[in-house]
Amino acid sequence: MLGLDGLEESVYRQILRTSGQRVRELTATLDAEESAVREAIGRLADMALIRRSWEDADLVLPISPEVAVGALLAGQEERLLRERQELERRRATLAQLVSEYATVGFVPGDNGVQRLKGIDAVRTRIEELVCRSTEEIVSFNPGTYEAQALEAGRSTDRSALERGVVLRGLYLDSVRNHPPMREHARWLTESGAEVRTIPVLPLPLLIFDRETALLPVNPVDRGAGALVVTGSGMLCALLALFERYWEEATPFGEDRQDALDGELSAGDRELLRLLGKGLTDEAAGRQLGVSQRTVRRRISDLTDQLGAGSRFQMGVLAGRRGWL
Repeated sequence: MLGLDGLEESVYRQILRTSGQRVRELTATLDAEESAVREAIGRLADMALIRRSWEDADLVLPISPEVAVGALLAGQEERLLRERQELERRRATLAQLVSEYATVGFVPGDNGVQRLKGIDAVRTRIEELVCRSTEEIVSFNPGTYEAQALEAGRSTDRSALERGVVLRGLYLDSVRNHPPMREHARWLTESGAEVRTIPVLPLPLLIFDRETALLPVNPVDRGAGALVVTGSGMLCALLALFERYWEEATPFGEDRQDALDGELSAGDRELLRLLGKGLTDEAAGRQLGVSQRTVRRRISDLTDQLGAGSRFQMGVLAGRRGWL
């Protein structure tokens, strides 16, 4: 009854039946400890179900159940109303957040990973993360872009550099032979960014302030969207991957040293490794950022350099020299 425990209900019913009782009488009638009865009386008084007599402090009088329960229910209804209002407020906040997530294409995920759907959502998120960065942005850039696309992204790079954000970008060696990319790399270095090149990169990657990483769902399909990673374990692995490639790369302002006689250039070594994994000429070219024709020319040069009569023999001889 009304959330009362067993003793509290017994005390209240006894007081109602007798129109009032003293503590000693209640203790004797209910065969209970006096301290427990007094605690029950205190609880009933807090609930406005009883009151003490003005004339006899030891006499406990009942309050009309209609009045007492009405007041009690009114209080409960008020609390329920406040809770209902708070629940509605939280629902409205949740609906707003869901709407905002939908606007930028977020799909909530687990373990610090969220997915962005669509190219527009990815570009919007990149712009937001660049604007929020305060320390450093590092990147893998395995693709090539035309001048117009590169120019469109310079405003955000310029803004970050002006705020003192360090930019470190890794590109493929092939950009040195791609006029728009070569000019973009030159602009970055002259603007204060650090640019290096390397024969091959594993995938596109952006890491902002060592706190948030963005990488593609499918490296060969930009339309598939991207993953936003904030989980510390995965983020540490991605940072370590970047630093490993960065250490092996060549600063853009410097030319890669040509291989000495009898030695193999880093680019050709990477080409042999990719072919050894079973990649086609076209797939190897995509990894290296060069055309299929260039791949075939380099394979021909390697075959001549090794004195091989076939691709298979070229692979065998390259292995014997420790090039694979």
